[in-house]
Amino acid sequence: MAMTQFGVTAFLHSTSPLLARQSRKPWTSLRLSPNGRRAPALSHLSMQEISGKSAVLDTGADSQDWQQTKPTVSMSQIKAASAMVRERYSGSLDTKRMDCLLERVSGEQGPVPLKSATKLPADFPPGAVLRVGPNPKFESNRAGWLDGDGMVHCVVLEPADQKAPDDKHDGWYSHAWVRTAAFEKEEKEGEIFWGTISSAPRALPMIAAMIQNSVRGGQVTKDSCNTAVQFHGGKILALMEQCLPSELEVTRGGCVRTIANKCTLDGSIPPDPVTGGALAAHSKADPVTGERMSITYNFNPATARHDVFAPDGSLAHQTTIELPRNTMIHDLAITPKFSVILDLPLTFRPEKILRDRFPIEFEQDAPARIGLIPRFGDADEVQWFDVEAGLCLHTFNAFERADGTVVVQGMRQLPEGASSYITAVTSAFPYEWVLDPATGRCVAEQYLSDVPGEFPTLAPGFVGQPARFGYALSPLSAGPVESYGGTTEAQLFVNVTKYDLFQGGVVESYGLPEGWFFTSEPTFVPKLRAAHAGKGAEDEGYLLVFATQTDGGSGASKERGTWTVTPAPSVSALLVLDAGAAGAGPVARIKLPSAMPYGLHSEFVPWEALPVE
Repeated sequence: MAMTQFGVTAFLHSTSPLLARQSRKPWTSLRLSPNGRRAPALSHLSMQEISGKSAVLDTGADSQDWQQTKPTVSMSQIKAASAMVRERYSGSLDTKRMDCLLERVSGEQGPVPLKSATKLPADFPPGAVLRVGPNPKFESNRAGWLDGDGMVHCVVLEPADQKAPDDKHDGWYSHAWVRTAAFEKEEKEGEIFWGTISSAPRALPMIAAMIQNSVRGGQVTKDSCNTAVQFHGGKILALMEQCLPSELEVTRGGCVRTIANKCTLDGSIPPDPVTGGALAAHSKADPVTGERMSITYNFNPATARHDVFAPDGSLAHQTTIELPRNTMIHDLAITPKFSVILDLPLTFRPEKILRDRFPIEFEQDAPARIGLIPRFGDADEVQWFDVEAGLCLHTFNAFERADGTVVVQGMRQLPEGASSYITAVTSAFPYEWVLDPATGRCVAEQYLSDVPGEFPTLAPGFVGQPARFGYALSPLSAGPVESYGGTTEAQLFVNVTKYDLFQGGVVESYGLPEGWFFTSEPTFVPKLRAAHAGKGAEDEGYLLVFATQTDGGSGASKERGTWTVTPAPSVSALLVLDAGAAGAGPVARIKLPSAMPYGLHSEFVPWEALPVE
């Protein structure tokens, strides 16, 4: 069976929710009218509906196609979809799979040549795709997964027209730890730092860890730099939102080196007595001006810092906004005029520590609001909009409409209890808020689909502009993790889902073969012709995403088409999907020389920015 057919055969093929749960197939991807095109009255696709087909739909549109009134997705549908993710959990097998996918890599690997199983498309842009994630240097029960040292996995794909005739490889693969200040100390002296996040749902072990870290390591918390990678102003930064970043160098030959840690970006990052200073894990770059914005939260005092970095990486503007409570803000969105501040009730309450409760919890009854700050505005220019309680860890996009309203789109979560956000998985779903600066009200908010997803992305040329298509990973199941403290639950991601952000619903989806799971977010890279012509079409690009096969350490090898399903140790591959026909499956697949465990966020660095060895 050709690899592109997996996008068809992996679709959910059932006529009832019960059969869907029993089959454990990935999410359905299309609802088609008889002629193979989307039926206008059926633009919303329920996760319980069936499709045995995969097709590329004619959904070309401009911003006028954005509809404020969309097919209704009810809370009962959201709850049913969330319940299905949990009911698909298969018990010990899924737990073993999750534990295998969280297994740490024991060491670094220098550049190894790579060869694609199929020829890379002629319009594929050369460069490096980087994925960072927690990877503890020491095998210890003193740290949870999220406390782990940052490790960067790197795949460099070379220009086809610059290779010698006898050059048989397409690129290079390597992985290396981010050599933060804490990492360098432990390289010299052995394990020093204890994890803080791993103490959840308790708080006293966190305090004990902070004290011993200060005494033995000279810093309260570890600067792990394990969450995201950012390329801006000629610099590659490894980030974690409550520490100073580290600067990396990635060469055309695939070498990853840390060239500086505890970076203040020429004094742009203010010092902090607990973290040493911090820069948000996420930022958004304006494709028109080249400016990059971020929102960094601070717990002492309760503030949000709005940074605007010029195209060359220098600080162009900085504003500190006082908040009424300590709030964890992980992401933002931007428009040409505004940055979007998500002041949602994931709060830090130090008084809970006295009751041995982890201080970061979801407060369902607490006020929730979204703020708009002008790009070069001051704190007193922020306009706040009350919204329904819920969380949004990651955004798709935001844009301004001709009538002055601002549309914000992201993945919304509604945890069941105060501590469930930290100690349990909560499914996220595409959601939209419509803010009216003229009235100071949120005039509409609604779900866009009941197909769950996380790690959303879209074409970088449409950030802050109306964009119809968004992409994310969708989970097969969620359940317990046994290998790490703190991280007590995880999800198995099996689909790349393409959402219609204008009309709601799902356009198409690609599902992995059984036993394979995504271990990185999808990274959108514009096709060469789109990059040369401007921002191109909204789906004129490729999605780069890593996947790993594991059966939880048991079972016999067997062939499934071009995929080999083997027992542990796992194998991994970089998949290249055409964003315009994501449901058709990979157009290229590059096997990696070693397994890639679960990680967090990714970044693409163009070839021109990579130095020669």
